[in-house]
Amino acid sequence: MELLKRLGVSQFMAGDVNAAEDALLAALEIAPDDDGVLGNLADIYTAQEQFDRATEYLNRALAIDHNNVHTLMSLGSCALQLEAMDVAQMAFERVQTLAPETEGVDELVSQLRGLVSASDAIS
Repeated sequence: MELLKRLGVSQFMAGDVNAAEDALLAALEIAPDDDGVLGNLADIYTAQEQFDRATEYLNRALAIDHNNVHTLMSLGSCALQLEAMDVAQMAFERVQTLAPETEGVDELVSQLRGLVSASDAIS
């Protein structure tokens, strides 16, 4: 499984996205609860602007490790692309709690709170 994971990452970095996806999906069949593989697949789908699909894998990874700051940052970024501001706010607030030193997270959370509040007021 680890070999497939490394192969997938290497292929992704070399630009062979289809081969990377195949290797990582094969790794996931062997270890369906490997949050690293799930995150790598999410990275592939994010790079292809398949944000819904990336979000699916990020949520699966967070179910395994709900304190993974990198996964939360990725989820927040995907949510922004999907205009799911409430999800983005939740993800970045969690990052703010877990890793308050993360550059720009305070400003981002503040802006999202304003957007979500304005959206709620309009509804």
